[in-house]
Formats: sequence, C-alpha cells, structure tokens
Amino acid sequence: MSIVVVDGGMDSEGNPHSSWHFLAAACSDGAVRLFIIDESEKKILLLAESFYHQRCVLKLQTFTHQPASGSQVVFLCSAATDGRIALWNISEIIEMAKAADIHQERTRQPLELGSPCLVFVAHQCGVNGLDVRSLDDGRFLLASGGDDNAVRIWVICITPRAWLDGPLSPSPSERQEETGSGSREDRGDEDDEDSRGWSDLGVVADGWSSDGGLALRVLKGPSAESAHAAHVTGLRFLSSRMLVSASIDQRLTHWALSSRCLTLIHSRWCQVADIAELESWEGHPAGTHLFALCGDGLQVLKSWQTGNDSPAPETDSTDARSPR
Repeated sequence: MSIVVVDGGMDSEGNPHSSWHFLAAACSDGAVRLFIIDESEKKILLLAESFYHQRCVLKLQTFTHQPASGSQVVFLCSAATDGRIALWNISEIIEMAKAADIHQERTRQPLELGSPCLVFVAHQCGVNGLDVRSLDDGRFLLASGGDDNAVRIWVICITPRAWLDGPLSPSPSERQEETGSGSREDRGDEDDEDSRGWSDLGVVADGWSSDGGLALRVLKGPSAESAHAAHVTGLRFLSSRMLVSASIDQRLTHWALSSRCLTLIHSRWCQVADIAELESWEGHPAGTHLFALCGDGLQVLKSWQTGNDSPAPETDSTDARSPR
C-alpha cells in the first residue's frame, strides 16, 4: 500500500554496504516489512516484518534523530485502517543487517521487527496521509489525514528517557528566546522561528525506544476536523508554517500552520479523480513548489507565493495525464 526509503540521512562513510538501500512497505495483509535492496548483487531481501497492526497498513513515513550523544536513530511511522499510528525504532535491525553476512543465509526467516515504541489513536478510521518534518532538536511535526476527512497535527518529542517523568525540557531555540541570546539567523533555517509554543500542548501518549535510552512523547496540536469533503489521501509540509493536503474530493489545499490552529489559505480543484498520493518538491525561483497528484491519472501543479508577507499561493497546472 505504501513504500518509503528508510536509510535517508544515514552516514554511509566507511560503510562496506554502501550499495544497500533499506525500504519499508505497508502491506494489506497487516504487515510492516523492511527490505534490503542490494544494487551490486541485484537482489531484494526481506529483512524483518511485524504483524502488530493486525489490520491493513495504509501509510508509512520515516525520520531520523541525532541524540546529543550516541548514534543516529532511525524511526518509522506506520498507520493502519483502525486509525492508530505506531512509531518504531528500526536502528537496531538496520545495524544487525550491516554486521551480518545475510546473503549467506539463503533459507533464513525474516527477523522480528519487534514492538513499536509508541502507539496512539489519531483518527476515527483509516489514516491515508502522513508526513513528518523536523521542528528543532528533538522535536518533529507529524501531520495525519484520515478517512474521517480530518487533518491533524501532532508533535513528537524525543528526549533522554530520564526526562519523561518530568516536564519537557525547552528546546535549544526556546532557551535562546528566554535568555535573549541568538538571533534568528544564528539559529539557521527561518522555519525554527515558529517553534515556540509547541510544548504547551496536551500529552497524547508516552513511550520509549527499544534500547531504553530515549523517551518519546506525542503532543496533540491543531486540527481541521472537516478539512475536506472526502478522505484525505495526501499531506506534505512545505515548511513548519505551511501544509498542503489532497483528498478524494479532488482538492489541493494550502494551510497556514501554527501551534494553535490550521488556517485555510487556498484550495484548488484538480483534474485527477480518486487521488491516492501527493508528492512535492521545491522549484525555481525561491518560494515555488511543484506537486504531483496521482490516482485515476497524473497531474503536476505549481504554486508560488505572491509576496514575502503573504503566504497565499497561486497555482497553475503544468501537466496532466490520464491512463484512458
């Protein structure tokens, strides 16, 4: 149902398996499966799987977290038809694969993916849209869209496990704001300027990584309960302050995002019926984004901002194809 590359951002320097790619698949038989694609050997190997959801798995997303000390941690988000989202730490499985000569084990059974670090109910029914964006050190924005026509925002906080029982520690950017040190330019990407306030949200679920070293907490952010007139099937963050959604209702919608609300900016009708997926990438000049919508056909749309102070996008259809 959904496939994502899960080794994005991992350090391949000095890695003898640099030709490997790790893919995760969401399957209609209720499994989350992790595969290795070896370009040099031209082989695909099933590395690990889990039937935790016990229902059709609809969407996957992946993100990486770099703790203050230790190796990078790779997380996988999976969503199923029961409206639940699960977060998995798959770093150990990936490192085990790199350390073992798995090609010699011709008859090996796939490894057990284990149990998720954290599970929470995000929607009344199936979750067909997922996207993740880093907010600042240790915090990530997660957007979910469901068959209940809703778009919801969640904040994933990752800290040392010892902090879980107490209040969440302020992020580095918040500490700079409190002390008055550090300009916006010093903090890097301008997306970080809107990170304040995301900690003042209700706690949905707590958990910890499989190695026990990291604590995870999910906070409930803003939502649009009737974002579309039909199932939401695609979501993409353009920045920490702007989100785009697509739906079976054939609308591509831009939303202004803050820690308090989702505000409708612009909505455009699309030619593709039964939209199943949305992808986006940056174009030229700056502020331009391209969107690919697939379903009963394929359409590519372009949006751009009308000015620095106005996020309202204009959209233009640049391509359309139909299989019929």
